[in-house]
Amino acid sequence: MPMVEQSQTELFVPSQPTLATLRFRLAQRRDLQPLHSACYPQQPFYEFRALFQRLLRRQEKGHSYWVVAISEALDQSVEQIVGSGQLVVYPHSAELTNLVVTTGYRNQGIGTALIAVLLAIARDIDLVGVEIGVESDNQRALALYQRLGFEPERRLQLPDERTAIILYKAL
Repeated sequence: MPMVEQSQTELFVPSQPTLATLRFRLAQRRDLQPLHSACYPQQPFYEFRALFQRLLRRQEKGHSYWVVAISEALDQSVEQIVGSGQLVVYPHSAELTNLVVTTGYRNQGIGTALIAVLLAIARDIDLVGVEIGVESDNQRALALYQRLGFEPERRLQLPDERTAIILYKAL
């Protein structure tokens, strides 16, 4: 099975970027604090640090690809994380998860671009399809996923009594 090089820094630059300075790369150890501040500020730092370390270990083993969306200043000396998402690979399936775009950068196509990058990785490693989950009351995300070719597959009752919809996209 081909692998995306874990050392590869820049994965994808959209041909028509939503922001002139938007690019994507795999998450790195140096992203701990910027990623927490940008995408997970509501989560206590010590909890996020444990999650971050666990997710990076999965990536280092080739079990996931954690992509960050970067907006660079015009002089390209300062980069700012504006979103992230993961492709998690299991023995017989894969899923897109932990998709987040920072509040000030939403509604600019960054989430769509993140999904496109993750799907490109999935194709590159020869996956036949991927799943994505969404809470049933998140109609905006559900509409986006369906627009991108994901089809509802099943409902899932969450531990807190909410319902999620699992969607699937064949590649």
